[in-house]
Amino acid sequence: MLCIVENPKSIPTFVLSILTQFLKSLIMDTKKFISQIVDFLNVMFNVETTKKRKVVRMTVDQLRDFLLNWNKSWGAQPASIQYVTEPALVAEGKEKFGKVVKFGAVQAMLAYNYEDNVNAQRKREGKAETFESEALWNGYGEVLNPCIAKRKVTKTRQKNGEKFKVETGEVIFYLRYRYLKGMKALHFDAAMNFLPKALIQPFFKPYYAPKKQDVDKAIDARTLKLENIRRLRFKRMEIQVIPA
Repeated sequence: MLCIVENPKSIPTFVLSILTQFLKSLIMDTKKFISQIVDFLNVMFNVETTKKRKVVRMTVDQLRDFLLNWNKSWGAQPASIQYVTEPALVAEGKEKFGKVVKFGAVQAMLAYNYEDNVNAQRKREGKAETFESEALWNGYGEVLNPCIAKRKVTKTRQKNGEKFKVETGEVIFYLRYRYLKGMKALHFDAAMNFLPKALIQPFFKPYYAPKKQDVDKAIDARTLKLENIRRLRFKRMEIQVIPA
């Protein structure tokens, strides 16, 4: 039976109990596990069904190629993104919880122009439209188009007491998007025990708005590893990403 929870302020206890028991008893088949969690998120977030959408299943590599060949005629597009990540915790949080997995969803804007958005905000605040973006990841990143960026993976080496970075030759691809609104997220530890937000939130690394924008209302530019995306919805399309 499907139960839709509209605008949930908290997750019902019975739902958490069922979900927790399911997770603990589930054999760790990653693809099945991710699929079940995504279906659960659809119920919790009351997401629009896919009946009216064109559903396409893609590998991570196919998603990369799709974004690299983004149809310019689409322009910027509002979207919803479902993802699986490991949130950044402070040292105390890592010691207390160990590995934490986050299942979440956000409303976002794809293929937007970062500099134009910031300068438009500066104009609204009566400031000069002089903002220019900096190189990604201290020069190890590259924006390939408004939708996608890549980062060269580096390792820290030490010689004669001095530390320096060397490139490994590996490249990671990221979705670029403007964050608009977050939806309720679920957090679990390595044993798949549910972690309430009130318990784990104090241990998240703090978010700092970019100072270089010099605006009162910052444009929240974010990136997300393609391999962490599970579903991407925009226009009349839903892309379901097959975990590697």
